[in-house]
Amino acid sequence: MAEMDLERFVEAPGRDAKIKEVRKMIDSLGIEYLYLQFVSVTGKIMGKGIPSDHWETVAKKGFQLVYGATVNLFTDRAGNYMGYGPEAAELVGIPEPETFMQLPWAPEIGRFYCTLFRNREEKVDPGAYLTADSRGNLRRMHEEFKAKGILDLKKVYPEAAVLVHPESPESVVDIADMVGSTSQLIAAAQKLPHRQMIVATDQGIFYKMQQAVPDKQLLIAPTGGSGANCRSCANCPWMGMNSLQNLRDCLKQGSNEIEVNADIGAQAFTSLERMMNFKV
Repeated sequence: MAEMDLERFVEAPGRDAKIKEVRKMIDSLGIEYLYLQFVSVTGKIMGKGIPSDHWETVAKKGFQLVYGATVNLFTDRAGNYMGYGPEAAELVGIPEPETFMQLPWAPEIGRFYCTLFRNREEKVDPGAYLTADSRGNLRRMHEEFKAKGILDLKKVYPEAAVLVHPESPESVVDIADMVGSTSQLIAAAQKLPHRQMIVATDQGIFYKMQQAVPDKQLLIAPTGGSGANCRSCANCPWMGMNSLQNLRDCLKQGSNEIEVNADIGAQAFTSLERMMNFKV
């Protein structure tokens, strides 16, 4: 039997580590309940609440809810759920660890967004991505756009190698010649015989990489897709809003302050120290 979409999603590389990290945040923040959300076809937030003690179980197995929840549990004139009869199985929702957030107005509650799947016991397409999951559909389409942008560039530069960061979408990783950290990508650029490199990561790497391979052409991967608002994650306009002047104003005026949990702050400080100690 072919592997289900649901199984691939739950067993994705790195997911177990994310689940453990969320458990640490749940405990440190005193989260008692989890609200597992998804978006209906009309844009309404639907979901299910569970005690936080069940996090690891629901992260692996998911929760079940009637398919009609994707259409706001609306009924027709006969009182039947729209789209799904009483004999239908229930959808399976799997929470996405990276979407965890403590609700500011209810600090004892943590929320997740979820990806929806057909029931594991369906006779047709068991465990497949649920077509009525509007948010899930958009996310998968966006992933395809990212890979398509690189494949389109490969048509122009067919002999170029594709170097990507491991946090890139699965669809991008699948077409890469090399997947690795910043230092590993620079080393790969030096070792690979290709004269052109399509690099899918933050543009900050390009200066150091070009120094290492001055005779090679580096191409920014168009990871946003031709229909996206952002053409490339390497040239993010939102990251570009951070400037020395904005930082100075923030320090002088005490504006735009962001308060975070002490444990998260300690982890962030480690990253800041590494950046401050960076030497060219």
